[in-house]
Amino acid sequence: MVRSLEVDALLPALLAIRNLAEARTTHKLHVTTQTREGVSQTERFEGQLPYDPACVFHLEMMVSLASRGKQHIGETWYVTLVLLRTIADD
Repeated sequence: MVRSLEVDALLPALLAIRNLAEARTTHKLHVTTQTREGVSQTERFEGQLPYDPACVFHLEMMVSLASRGKQHIGETWYVTLVLLRTIADD
């Protein structure tokens, strides 16, 4: 059913999957803490995150869906590319 979506419905689905993947990867790298004065402070996690099979599933799903509709690949692939670029940069 999802594989036959038109681009208007496919883009929000890809964005939702990207948000799930980011919550399990890149968002964990930036931790926000509160100081005693009540000021929020963002700290960067140093080190490697543990292997997460759910994140791999999200990435596989995004690539599969984005590359399925060849007529709209320019629009759909960009959503996947943003996540891959963010993961590679961090």
